[in-house]
Amino acid sequence: MDKRLLRYLPPGTDTKAAMKNVIIWLSFASACNIFVFAYRYYHAWEDLYLNQIYRWVLRPDAQMPDFSAVSQGTLLTYLTSLLLLAGTALDNYRSFHRESVSSYVMRRIPDAKELHIRCLTVPLCAATLMTALMIALLFIERAVYIAFTPTGCLGDTSIDLFRILSMRG
Repeated sequence: MDKRLLRYLPPGTDTKAAMKNVIIWLSFASACNIFVFAYRYYHAWEDLYLNQIYRWVLRPDAQMPDFSAVSQGTLLTYLTSLLLLAGTALDNYRSFHRESVSSYVMRRIPDAKELHIRCLTVPLCAATLMTALMIALLFIERAVYIAFTPTGCLGDTSIDLFRILSMRG
């Protein structure tokens, strides 16, 4: 696998380290997303009930906040990771221009796209994977919201990305 990836990375790049960075960013963003959603959902769910001695009783006027309000701010770690991937692409270009004479050699190759392929392929593939994972987790969180919220207490279950991405209440 390492030899196949070498074609898509600048010369001298450690393929294992590059893949390790992508996996760490994906894992960190997903873990933060899950933790923030679980924390916010649990506290919203807990507000639906009255705590009587050794019993939880559903409040008669209980209403769960909308899904978008509960999941607000969960996607910010993905945006941060996408910015890190953009920085990685810029660093790949920098490595061609500063750390070697490779940019001169790359300009002489008949395929003018080779420089861009080596600098952008891995960050763009990682960004695509990260976006797919972000969307999948958003729909899983929505399913959890619908499944574990008492039926009469459900708020709006639509996904409002602008509200989810904002940090305002």
